[in-house]
Amino acid sequence: MSYPIAEKRPLRIGHRGAAAYAPHNTLTSFRKAAELGADMVELDVQRCADGQVVVTHDPYIKAPGGRVLLVRETSFDELRSVDLGGGERVPTFSEVLALLRQLDLGILLELKDGHSTPLVIEALREQDYMDHCVASSFRPDWLTDFKAAAPQIAMSIQASSRTIDGPHIALLAQACGASFVCPGWESHPHPTELLTLDWLAPVRAAGLRVISWHEERPEEIAELKHLGVDGICSDRPDLLL
Repeated sequence: MSYPIAEKRPLRIGHRGAAAYAPHNTLTSFRKAAELGADMVELDVQRCADGQVVVTHDPYIKAPGGRVLLVRETSFDELRSVDLGGGERVPTFSEVLALLRQLDLGILLELKDGHSTPLVIEALREQDYMDHCVASSFRPDWLTDFKAAAPQIAMSIQASSRTIDGPHIALLAQACGASFVCPGWESHPHPTELLTLDWLAPVRAAGLRVISWHEERPEEIAELKHLGVDGICSDRPDLLL
């Protein structure tokens, strides 16, 4: 994964591509993120019924006629038949990897299904993308298994709790072999009231990097940059320029 050390700025990460401008987790959304200056894209992976790894966030997809298709119980062909908007379809992880290679984008990959780990790692190996990926999850057990299977891939532990403090998230990250922490406090009116220098101090002392997600408020983005986070995830990656 490229890291803009020379520019001394946080990684610009498009949340599910550029979710404010295109159906999220689609090829068009990832292309848009590249156009808007992203360094990486955040995306979600899980398996469907026939074992293929697909890029989609929710455990279900709404199909025409009000049908609800559970991803894990639906074949790829049936998932692919659903128009997500503008003719966009659910892509496979391999399709997305091929596109991201063309676009020169890194990946913040959220595991939505721990059983998909072997297939995800296989796809990353096949396309020589292991050095351009950070695997992320709220589940430390999934990350521990992922790290055991592919120790060279960077890991990030996610946390949405507003009460978790710096020392505890640092311990959690170290326990599962993560080198990043991702506090997800976008629903808070002012996330930087939580992500303070005191919160960051033990995280930095543990040698960990910090990715904040996802943020679309310019004033909060400016404060996150001032705090010196290592990456910011946004539905609008153009705001990170």
